[in-house]
Amino acid sequence: AAAGFAVWPFDDARPGRPVAVEIWPRVLYAAPVVKSSAVQRAAYLERHAGGVADVFRRVAAASDDAFDALTAALAMWDRRASLAALPPARDPVERREGRIWEPAVA
Repeated sequence: AAAGFAVWPFDDARPGRPVAVEIWPRVLYAAPVVKSSAVQRAAYLERHAGGVADVFRRVAAASDDAFDALTAALAMWDRRASLAALPPARDPVERREGRIWEPAVA
């Protein structure tokens, strides 16, 4: 917060202010995948990340964490309108405990 970031849903996510959100990458996957399998990670990325340079797909396929990072970044980019319109906390519990961002599924 001291660096100017809002932390959603605790802070006001006004336009132009960087916002940190908590996500669960598996919720953002475009299709089911056995994340512990390098072969399945590579196949998933071949199908769903074709616009990403081969070198980045290879790095993402090599590690569970890198796979989550790339798939989450792509999903968040696809849903950037939802991220730009984050609603405030819904109730006192959410204002205290927080919330995991889950975009609406089209």
